[in-house]
Amino acid sequence: MSDGIRIGIDIGGTSTRAVAIDAEGTVLMENQFATLQGADAVLSLVCALVAELRDRSGRPLLGVGVGVPGVVEWPDGLVAHAVNIGVERLALGRELSERLDTPVWVDNDVNVAALGAARIYPGGGSLGFLNVGTGLAAGVILEGALWRGTRGVVGEIGHVAIDPAAGRCPCGQMGCLELIASGSALARALPRGVTPGALTSRLLLDSADVRTAFDAWVRGVAMAARMLVLSVGVDRVVVGGGAAALGTLLHDALVDVFDAWSKESPFIASLRLPDRTFVGVPDRTATLGAALLVESAPELHPRER
Repeated sequence: MSDGIRIGIDIGGTSTRAVAIDAEGTVLMENQFATLQGADAVLSLVCALVAELRDRSGRPLLGVGVGVPGVVEWPDGLVAHAVNIGVERLALGRELSERLDTPVWVDNDVNVAALGAARIYPGGGSLGFLNVGTGLAAGVILEGALWRGTRGVVGEIGHVAIDPAAGRCPCGQMGCLELIASGSALARALPRGVTPGALTSRLLLDSADVRTAFDAWVRGVAMAARMLVLSVGVDRVVVGGGAAALGTLLHDALVDVFDAWSKESPFIASLRLPDRTFVGVPDRTATLGAALLVESAPELHPRER
């Protein structure tokens, strides 16, 4: 049905966003509610958002895609350890499909954001979406399709150990990149009373302590972007997550780091990192990606697995 809609849901720690798109991927309408805690509350919230958009559109519902912050078994839609929303283990795909009587596909929130970023930033068959927030992870699009790997850990670059001096990561390793390049890392490094969000004012960077912390963090983010290009060979890297709020401030700082590396290494210069790295993904990236998950998923109704 070309006149039907697909709905994408992004379940975040504080808010849950939803969009409805048409067959061309155009966003028709959107909505959001505060995220509720616990399995039953999350299920009821998602069903309410879907029903509201479906009824408002007046069009047939072709399917629902959901992005969730947690470990997701693909394609079964089984969610585990989603601590930000109070869910330890939930067959989210099956439960939603039964309640909504429509196909539902569930994936990790970073993966669905990568799908959305690939639509917003077209220009090649491969893309790395670098989610710089509380942690550090990436979603990878190769040859136009989401790449999950054999164990579903593709993109966990935050847990590549690079500097033992950075200390022990909650994952148990020493010196993970996440300890250097995540939003949490920046928050820890900044002087007392200065938050990462306050850095949107460039005047704060006049402080030597703030500048030192910011520059070290930017180098970490730049290392993560370089790692995606070198290890996976993506055409573009899009920096999202909470760090994207820094916009041109972060982009300009990343370009400065890339330029410095390029002067030292002709090989790095050949990668053209400044031309391939973008910052500042719109809020609807993950919801759009969740809706696109419906068209990219296998043609199998979750209730028939």
